[in-house]
Amino acid sequence: MNKRFVMYSRARGISEKKIVTNHVLRASLIPAVTTFGVNFGHMMAGTAVVEILFSWPGLGRLCVSAVGSRDFPMIQGYIVLMAVIFILVNLITDLITVALDPQMRESL
Repeated sequence: MNKRFVMYSRARGISEKKIVTNHVLRASLIPAVTTFGVNFGHMMAGTAVVEILFSWPGLGRLCVSAVGSRDFPMIQGYIVLMAVIFILVNLITDLITVALDPQMRESL
């Protein structure tokens, strides 16, 4: 709230509600979105552990059973699917970051 762009907005006479929603919230969402995008891979990897521990059916448990039975096509399919999901989440994270940060839009 003490950054220059907030002080300039106050000096221009913009209401406090618009300053918080348009400027401060937008600037503070960038690290949160980036952190979610980076940690999403860890969450996807943890699903196999959770599915095994709680005996839930799912792709993680299917992949673990495929490793046990040496079903290589199933393992490869799982890895490709997880890679595609990870790439899409990172792409969406980058697009959201570009939409939130005006400096990134200018650099394109």
